[in-house]
Amino acid sequence: MFHADLFNVILNIMYRFSLLLILLSPILSLSQGLIGKNEKDVVSRVKTAFSNKISEVSRTYTTDGTLVVAWDNYDTKCFQAVYFNKGGIASVETTRPENVSGLNSYIEFYDKMCVKISDTEWKWYLAGKTYRIKLLYNETTRYTFYLSLWD
Repeated sequence: MFHADLFNVILNIMYRFSLLLILLSPILSLSQGLIGKNEKDVVSRVKTAFSNKISEVSRTYTTDGTLVVAWDNYDTKCFQAVYFNKGGIASVETTRPENVSGLNSYIEFYDKMCVKISDTEWKWYLAGKTYRIKLLYNETTRYTFYLSLWD
């Protein structure tokens, strides 16, 4: 009986982790491919990766003149945006989950796949680069993950 219970627990963990990878893999593989790209490449990659799973990609500017390309991802139920530096190169990607379940899924994934620095910060080694992921909260944007190259 003990072995069957242990097997079911392990199977349940494997199932949840596999499901999490399936749901987040398009975003995660895309993320590391957006940082360092220009606007045209970012928009092209986003449209190719998500095709009919996203809203129209919008292009706006912050009050300090920073270019932002953003979209709603219907597949993962989150809002995503890419911020460009003055040279027109993507330097930060943000992901804002729609609900607590999505937030917890990202945290669980980052806890497993990255080096946990704190409850709200991770270091991710991916494709020969090191990324910083920070989870920040404010009244306007709620919980938002910020992904950038590690300084």
